Amino acid sequence: MPLSKVALGNSLVALALIVIACSDDKPASPTSNPGPAPCTISQLQTTGFSGSTAPNGVGQSFVACVDGEVTSIRVATSPATNPGVFSLGLQSGVGVGAPTYTETSNLVAGVNNIILTTPFPVMKDSTYSFAIFGTVSFADQTPGAYPDGDAFFQTAGGSVTFTSPRPDLLFELQIDTP
Repeated sequence: MPLSKVALGNSLVALALIVIACSDDKPASPTSNPGPAPCTISQLQTTGFSGSTAPNGVGQSFVACVDGEVTSIRVATSPATNPGVFSLGLQSGVGVGAPTYTETSNLVAGVNNIILTTPFPVMKDSTYSFAIFGTVSFADQTPGAYPDGDAFFQTAGGSVTFTSPRPDLLFELQIDTP
């Protein structure tokens, strides 16, 4: 009989050690899902400046690469551009006949970085457009360099894409995720 008490006592001690070992383990930290990473749509390579101008605006359509907000747009203007204040417009779809977002920015000849005062919301795989309004000369890219959109010029009656072959503006968009 004393043997069974000892055996039973050892089992209880072993069981107690297992319970203590398990309770001493730190709880697993919750895994966090950081969400999608921000993305940049960049088309700043050029073969030359052709200087597309339209008094009512020149723009570029693009497809959002992530759900998020456009926070900045870089555009390249031709060396012939006179510095000045221009209006930026953004909207969903191709063209910006009546932009849903506008703000003014100073532009000079060369690459201009426009930081949006209020980020512009976009949804992944949806088409949007931006345009700069005023007479400014933009740098065109080789046609088809950016496959998900086209440059266009704004007319008094709406937007019209360039004739074939369609060029792209030299541009870069930063889309951040909130």
